[in-house]
Amino acid sequence: MYDANARLWVCWLCLKRMRHKGQLEQHLKGPAHAEKLFKCPGTACGKEASSLSGIMQHIESQRCDAYDLAMGVMQQLERKMSSFRITG
Repeated sequence: MYDANARLWVCWLCLKRMRHKGQLEQHLKGPAHAEKLFKCPGTACGKEASSLSGIMQHIESQRCDAYDLAMGVMQQLERKMSSFRITG
């Protein structure tokens, strides 16, 4: 929406103000209001992100038990894969 008194464009979701309509359009398409589709697999974390890379950064930051869970899965996979023999 446009605030004629302040001569600024205002985001109707967060009330952030911008000088140009294009800035508002870019803001609305950006991550500020993106739907958070990716959820942390940690047991009690609840962190959500709008991109896979965002949730991966969270997991790699080791702020919750998701990193330990992921490393446990990787170790199990490595053990399983090492039991397979490739013959040619």
